[in-house]
Amino acid sequence: MSGKAYRSTTLSRKADAIREIAKGKSKAQVCKEFGVPRTTLNGWLQNQEKILDAVDQAMFRPDRKRMRTALNGDVEACLVQWLRQACANNIPINGPLLACKAVQFASQLGISDFNCNEGWVERFKARHAISLKRACSEGKPVPTGGIQLWKNTTLLSILREYDAKNIYNADETGLFYKMLPNKTLSLRDKRCIDGEHSKQRLTILLMANMDGSDKRKPLVIGKSKNPCCFKNVKSLPVYYTANKKAWMVDAVFEEFVRDFDAEMHAQKRRVALIVDNCPAHPASISGLKAVQVVFLPPNTTSHSQPMDSGVIKTFKAHYRRLLMSKILLAMDAKECFKPDVLMAVQLIKQAWNLVQQSTIASCFCHAGFVKEHHMPPEEATFEALYSSNMNELRSQLQGLSIWPSTLTADDYINFDSSLCVAEQCSDEDIVAAVQSKRDEASDDSEVSDEEIQMPSIPLVKPADARKALDTLQLFLAQQDIDDQLFHFAELSSILAMSACKSGKQKSLTDFTPL
Repeated sequence: MSGKAYRSTTLSRKADAIREIAKGKSKAQVCKEFGVPRTTLNGWLQNQEKILDAVDQAMFRPDRKRMRTALNGDVEACLVQWLRQACANNIPINGPLLACKAVQFASQLGISDFNCNEGWVERFKARHAISLKRACSEGKPVPTGGIQLWKNTTLLSILREYDAKNIYNADETGLFYKMLPNKTLSLRDKRCIDGEHSKQRLTILLMANMDGSDKRKPLVIGKSKNPCCFKNVKSLPVYYTANKKAWMVDAVFEEFVRDFDAEMHAQKRRVALIVDNCPAHPASISGLKAVQVVFLPPNTTSHSQPMDSGVIKTFKAHYRRLLMSKILLAMDAKECFKPDVLMAVQLIKQAWNLVQQSTIASCFCHAGFVKEHHMPPEEATFEALYSSNMNELRSQLQGLSIWPSTLTADDYINFDSSLCVAEQCSDEDIVAAVQSKRDEASDDSEVSDEEIQMPSIPLVKPADARKALDTLQLFLAQQDIDDQLFHFAELSSILAMSACKSGKQKSLTDFTPL
């Protein structure tokens, strides 16, 4: 009996077929375009989540046809993370060293029957498309010769190839999210890694494009994956993740970039993402379709990175001002002020929203991101980016003995500017990270002492939210403040829909007397 020979399809091609269906193409069209029968396509669609995850996260090389994983997945996960870090530091790696490291990780994971022979190493390299000669000799694509050479070569090429809206910069910063002005003096010149003050820190990744038209949702890294204050909260205004040190790690950064790449690819855009040589930034991220990751020269970020040229400082000025305003309101109401992570992420989003588009564009120009025939802003304009209402708040808080007279507004804003946001991971850190992913239940239950002391936030009912909205409208009217900027009509509609979803079905007799 004659018939067509069966040809297996790569994971990348399967993912492309699934995405075509998602765009609205009919199954008949996709089957004809990809040369597969309807039953085969249906099988791919049944496993579309696994296939798309495997391709988007580069779990396998693009030409792989099966999603067959290793028997000891935790050992592989540790080895991949260690290998990325070694390649980022240009450490030469060979097969025997890779095998030795795999045995060490198996021992640390408590796996006694792990057999790491040459065949296992070759299969590991094939599964992850690893070429040791290539992976650990490329390093990070930065020219030698300093920042000026980089600007005259790499940056000039990017500015010519991409429009301003398609050139992005991302950078991490540490934040003591509940630090009051009168507590800063006790922390000065102390490195925050462990201990009481480390529980009060977050790491934030901010990203925006060159013309300031696209401020991406902030990524916030905390110490507790599910703080008590997140109870009954279904959505956050930021991306939130957690690890034991609240630091950026390569797996988190890679996931962030891959999500950004998927969004840009869906929009049919090609963009450049400029980042620094942080240890948590992998030297290469395979499989990106829309994002070109470009590294800054080492140790020059303050001169060449827009986020370090004023954007982060402006963001922190807004955050501190919002936090101080919260303190004054709490004292006016004679309430105890206890900021938690939920309040912090809400203030982070508000502060980021307050950073103006012109501020971001000016900071890009100040860092040297200037297209031809475009003049950068004057220095006086750049200095004005940091202006805020901090002086007025400072005077009020000094009268309440909350702000020391020796502390300037600039010192308070920049207090945590040198906070560590990433560090080279030890083998123990790598194993702990892999184990925490495997056993998320134990990680979820781990909260800091201060979170245990904080009472969980009760669920707010739609009726209570409606009363609060009415009270706010009345306050604005009494203060002769125009309420057109607050979108009360939209908020009322949201509350009405929420009440309909949460309430039980009512009959006519509930509204009219018999």
